[in-house]
Amino acid sequence: MPSEAADGNVIHLPPRAGALIFVEEGMLLFSKKKNRKGLQFPKGTIESGETPEQAKDREAFEEVGVHELETYEEAGVYRICKTQKETKHILIKTVQMFVCTPQTLQDLYLPAERDTYDEPVKVPVDFDFLRNAMHHREEFAFLEEHESMIQWYAESFYGYYEECLAGACDS
Repeated sequence: MPSEAADGNVIHLPPRAGALIFVEEGMLLFSKKKNRKGLQFPKGTIESGETPEQAKDREAFEEVGVHELETYEEAGVYRICKTQKETKHILIKTVQMFVCTPQTLQDLYLPAERDTYDEPVKVPVDFDFLRNAMHHREEFAFLEEHESMIQWYAESFYGYYEECLAGACDS
């Protein structure tokens, strides 16, 4: 349930959880809503009785079709702020992010909610490209703020997936 700040103009929406999903060759997997420009992290509202980790897993399945995630660490928190046109309320969404990889390699990822989402997009960790490709500027700011961590994971997972493709791991 949203909660209003003392001035009645700011509404904090229920907390959300999302995933930075690294896939083969150190690429990131993004969701893309139909009829909307730009890429976004798979994320969504933490439902009643869910932990942030459970919400992140559910959202990853719904938006990009990843069934099981291996979670490495909590990456941090960012906020999306926007003004509601009709009421002029300021809506604030707080998103807790996790660094993840799929537990099994897939050639194709299909979102469970195909009426809402296009096929997910695999993108190299290229900040110049991502600056213009992201739907929410706050999501790109989160990437920039965590650039060294993201680059480290991209490089680490690139080698891991190369080993898997060569048959040297259990996935």
